[in-house]
Amino acid sequence: MRQFVSIRRNGSLAGIPTLAVFLAILGPAAAFLAALWWQPWVPRADLIEVVASVGSLLWIGAASICLFTAVMIHAAQGERSRSRFLLAAGLVTLWLGLDDVYAIHEEILPSLGIPGALARSAYVAVGALYLLASWRLLLSNRPTLLLAAGVVLGASLQAEVFAGTIGGAFVQAALKFLAVAFWAGFHVAAAARAIEELATGRVTTVALPLQSLVRKTA
Repeated sequence: MRQFVSIRRNGSLAGIPTLAVFLAILGPAAAFLAALWWQPWVPRADLIEVVASVGSLLWIGAASICLFTAVMIHAAQGERSRSRFLLAAGLVTLWLGLDDVYAIHEEILPSLGIPGALARSAYVAVGALYLLASWRLLLSNRPTLLLAAGVVLGASLQAEVFAGTIGGAFVQAALKFLAVAFWAGFHVAAAARAIEELATGRVTTVALPLQSLVRKTA
């Protein structure tokens, strides 16, 4: 009989305070939005599309990093639960990014005869399934960032009532952009930590005979 023993040590990425990571995401994102609003070249009516385009890059970039990391972990015969988590995260993020670009649930699915309410319910179900299937790894990889993404996204939905003006529409787009930034930051940080652990051996799983775990006495 074999006993699997997991030896875990904190890596350099794991040792970075979550607040520092939070500010590292929020700071550049807020600076980008502020610079975009106050720049004199692009009309403010066109800024919504600029914010949406950069947000789409964040979606696709985070999805690519998660999928690449999942493949790397699988190829190196790393922790299967982590590779499955990153694979699911990459696929969900990629779908959300494509939906953001092409308005799949708002335009494409209704044009195919699928009611909008049914499409939204399917999205909620997929999100809930992702959370239930990956909750352990979600909680071990700075869940505050994911919570921040949900809170800011909820605020952006509430801000729809102000979308009738250019300023209100920009605020809504900015809040959605921050939500995407926190979502992408959470998953990129999780992928980076997985790669670090795989490359440095800070997480090592070995198989030992059960009897070797018992110290023999004379």
